[in-house]
Amino acid sequence: MLTTFVIPIIALCAVATWTAYASFISTQQAKRHLQTLRSGLSCRGTVVGIQRPFLLDPCVRVYFEFVPAGEQRPLRCCHIERRDIAEVAAALPATGSQVLISYLPEQPEGAVIETLAARS
Repeated sequence: MLTTFVIPIIALCAVATWTAYASFISTQQAKRHLQTLRSGLSCRGTVVGIQRPFLLDPCVRVYFEFVPAGEQRPLRCCHIERRDIAEVAAALPATGSQVLISYLPEQPEGAVIETLAARS
């Protein structure tokens, strides 16, 4: 009798652990975005691609390039949006458009798109 409950209990524990982990990651990302917006430098960047949610990945990814201060070549980054696509759709920039980027000079690869990060 007890063995019939073992697999469902293990599955329930795995789902609970995954949900807690996903929530933790989302909270950490929101904190990093806020820190980058508060103390980061701003510049213009170009959106080079948008990846909409696919299969088990509910995130929207906006790929962009910008040239950090003091650099010669553009840096390609990815802004990950974990909000529902219906919420984000109106604010998504078009591919090829210019957007304001905020980044920390000591970690430019963590850059965010200001208009999307401000709505998080």
